[in-house]
Amino acid sequence: SVYISDAGNHCIYSIAPNGIVTVLSGGTPGCQDGSKEQAAFKRPGGLCLVAQRQLILAETGHGRILVVKPDGSVANFAGRSRSGTVDGTVAKSTFFKPQALFSASSNDLLVADSMSNKIRRIRNGLVTTFAGSPERGSGNGRKDLANFDSPTGICISSSNTVYIADTNNHVIRHITDGTVFNFAGSGVPGFQDGPGDVAKFNSP
Repeated sequence: SVYISDAGNHCIYSIAPNGIVTVLSGGTPGCQDGSKEQAAFKRPGGLCLVAQRQLILAETGHGRILVVKPDGSVANFAGRSRSGTVDGTVAKSTFFKPQALFSASSNDLLVADSMSNKIRRIRNGLVTTFAGSPERGSGNGRKDLANFDSPTGICISSSNTVYIADTNNHVIRHITDGTVFNFAGSGVPGFQDGPGDVAKFNSP
């Protein structure tokens, strides 16, 4: 099956191999864990499929990371329904408009936390800052000193390079060996092909 996060309808759709579309969970804006019938969330963002056909969902509207099970039931995985950038245990941590996430392994998630301008990590029950500093910007360098401006997409390659859509900087960044670099995009918004440092994106 294919799973679609529909922010405007506050739900997750499932598309079966035969093309039939059904609501897996949600449909009413709210902040409620529980069964498929009880569950409610607000403006779901990115999601990824992990072990046992469970989905991990970035709930952008409430700043939570949720688990959606195959039966449509929902449970809080990290975050506290309030905006913030607090690291710590999954129960005490806060996120600020998480937009996308990627599962590095069954127990290791990276989250593009857009309004904190950081990449956050959830591993072994703890939330930490993986990359990014408190100030928004476009600076490259050591990942704890580098800056982002509203990152909204993330993935990890087979060589463990992390790629980030740095939306307000209009570039694609990558993190290799603990260092942030520009991968593609001149930093000037536009629509242009060409070499990586010449090409232009507009809010990727």
